[in-house]
Amino acid sequence: MEWEWLLRIASAGLCGAIIGYERKSRMKEAGIKTHFIVGTDRR
Repeated sequence: MEWEWLLRIASAGLCGAIIGYERKSRMKEAGIKTHFIVGTDRR
């Protein structure tokens, strides 16, 4: 159960980081760190 939770958080962070990298490479406002944090927010 805990591994599933950790895997979900890690995959959400990875997806957010990929989106952030894409935005950073296009010189957009929000970058890797911002999207990683938003992706791992678990409200």
